[in-house]
Amino acid sequence: MAAVSFNPGFALLLGAALVLVTPARARNLIALAASLGALALAFTPSFGEHGAFAQIGLRVAPLRLDALSQTFGMIFALAAIMLALHGGAARSREEEAALLTHAGGALGAVYAGDFVAFVALAELSTLAAAALLLSRPGAAAKEAGQRLIGWQALSSVLFLAGAAFAIAQRGTAEFTQLSARTPAGILILVALGVKAGFPLAHVWLKDAAPRASAAGAAALLVFTPMLGAYGLARAFAGEPALMWVGVAMTVLPAFHAMAEDDLRRALAYGMTAQVGFIVACIGVGSPLALAAAAAHATATALGVIVLAMALGAVMDRTGTTRASKLGGLARTMPVTATLACIAALSIAGAPLTAGFASIALVFDAFARAGEPVAYFTLVAAAGAAVAHTAVRIPYAAFFAPPRWKTAQPSQFGEPHLAMLVAVVLILGIGAAPGWLYAFLPPDPIRFSPYDWGRLMVHIQLAVFAGLAFAAARAARLHDVDEAGGDLRDVDTLIHGPLWRLVQRVGGAAATAHRAWRAGEAGLAARLGRVTLGWLATVDRPHRQVISPGAWMLALPAALLAVIFVFAR
Repeated sequence: MAAVSFNPGFALLLGAALVLVTPARARNLIALAASLGALALAFTPSFGEHGAFAQIGLRVAPLRLDALSQTFGMIFALAAIMLALHGGAARSREEEAALLTHAGGALGAVYAGDFVAFVALAELSTLAAAALLLSRPGAAAKEAGQRLIGWQALSSVLFLAGAAFAIAQRGTAEFTQLSARTPAGILILVALGVKAGFPLAHVWLKDAAPRASAAGAAALLVFTPMLGAYGLARAFAGEPALMWVGVAMTVLPAFHAMAEDDLRRALAYGMTAQVGFIVACIGVGSPLALAAAAAHATATALGVIVLAMALGAVMDRTGTTRASKLGGLARTMPVTATLACIAALSIAGAPLTAGFASIALVFDAFARAGEPVAYFTLVAAAGAAVAHTAVRIPYAAFFAPPRWKTAQPSQFGEPHLAMLVAVVLILGIGAAPGWLYAFLPPDPIRFSPYDWGRLMVHIQLAVFAGLAFAAARAARLHDVDEAGGDLRDVDTLIHGPLWRLVQRVGGAAATAHRAWRAGEAGLAARLGRVTLGWLATVDRPHRQVISPGAWMLALPAALLAVIFVFAR
């Protein structure tokens, strides 16, 4: 096959431009064709850089193909296909274009070979993500979109500053391995951490995803966090600090995911925990750990997309995704419930699912890394993830005692088709994981997840998760947020005391500025009056103190004196 010099993300961006000028009936076909074209380009066997050119003295590489970019490119292209299948004809022209741009920017950034192309495409994806929220009705969605822009603008500024340091230090803009012990590395690490959802920066995802549409929530949950994880794998593989950051990401969201009443927000917390497994593997940095990170990214994306679409369907049928107002929907939404349960089993790491094929790699990589504390913490976090994401969300929506008032019966449609495609991939990878392992970076691996020891680990995880879920229900942890408010998190501090402090400091500064301007104006007025008075005094007509006759005698005398002086 000839070398491909077309970034797969550009196929989606071209599709986004076309849907803006085509009739509604053609938009869905265009989105699907663009997504399939991107997937075909993502599977090209021609590795290396293509189409590089010089710009303002820097070498720009819009297309770099290797095992890492191919794996994440496959993830994003598959996600774009599922979004195209998910009721594209029912979406507005603007939302369809924003979804394709969001996916295309993220996919294009994965294949970018330099800092300039990466940050440009990543920011294009961010703007499209914000558009998904800003175009939604209601002030809450628009405010969430503005906050999303703020978080991602912070990420971009940090990345650009780090890139400037890296270019000055190395003389090249190539996006490759960096050291986290240099100013450039620190800035870029934090920038990518904001996208991936590091602790303290994770709140943007749980703030944005619940306020988007069903397809928009699925896109927000997958593209930006996974793009951050890809950037970390590209630049900081083997960085020890990342291992512990990832471990913290798997543990910290557990309480909120279990107690959160809004199931879409709970899913966002669960997504942060799953990205934590990926980040932890990147921190280990061994070939097996990097393969585990890529495999878990694939399995997580498939499972989360299905759950996000299922909750979107629940939202369409009942008008809410709050656990306190749901339950018993399996009777009216049996297809949605079945597909959601299979996706939940994958997130739980159940055998014969993609989640089992990936989490087995994760555990094996940590067992070989010689980090027992991190290993056992991840095992416990995996059990907690089973409880708060894989068990609680399907149970609360579909099998709990019904507390909803009305729900329209659902029929098989476009959302179910998209979910079905993802579920087929989940089961296909679980039954025959070898084909996924063949694509994993840095090199294809030989690994058999189905042996008695690994199965026993997952059985123990299932038992632990069941006990944890039962204990949480016995403690009525799920009732913590049923009053209808939101749980307190870092953004509560940001939007509460810190925001009030900023308002007070800003108000005091504004008052001081107004006082200064008023005093300045008063001082200027007084100086003006004094100056005008002095000028009036200087410029007033002189009184006649010498008679006219004396002037007639004085002038000739003065002239004679001058002539006498110069004549000498």
